[in-house]
Amino acid sequence: MGRQVNTSVCARTTISRRALPMASLRHLLSVNRSVGLQRAARQQIFDMSNIHHQSARRATLRGMPHPIGAAVLAMAALLPSLRAYAAEAVPLHATPEGVVFASGGIGTDESALMRRLAREWPASFEFAVRDGSRNQYAADVVVTVRSASGRPVLSDVRAQGPFMLARLAPGLYQVEATLGGRTLRQRIDVGGQGPS
Repeated sequence: MGRQVNTSVCARTTISRRALPMASLRHLLSVNRSVGLQRAARQQIFDMSNIHHQSARRATLRGMPHPIGAAVLAMAALLPSLRAYAAEAVPLHATPEGVVFASGGIGTDESALMRRLAREWPASFEFAVRDGSRNQYAADVVVTVRSASGRPVLSDVRAQGPFMLARLAPGLYQVEATLGGRTLRQRIDVGGQGPS
């Protein structure tokens, strides 16, 4: 009835948890329609040698006679990889002085992501404006960070959201945050006992 498809070109592909471009996801979903998948949910390994072809229009996954079921299984297998990809998707920037920083946090998902990532960075900043009795998150804050000697290590950087992360060397810094013509200054101790 069914014959086996010759797949000598690509016998096995492993999905990396660190990087999964969206183009690869689209390719996997399009391949899924015409070929099918096996063991994707458990092992995240797509074994092209065990795929059986039934007709020119439809392929099956063992135990799943419908391509939509295979697509659901593929998405379940890719979900951890997509989460890892989202974590890697925060754009990093570097200053001429060599300080790497990231900013963002607009929306609940991105805000939660920035809060989780803040634990891994030496310095994190959260920008909010007091509106009556509440604090409202602020974006487009212009940030300058100066070392203890007064030398700028981040100079007039515009935050793309209410959170900013910076890989600052241990030491004392003066942070200036400007929004709407008003500037707030605060000292921080990175790697010390004070707030950072």
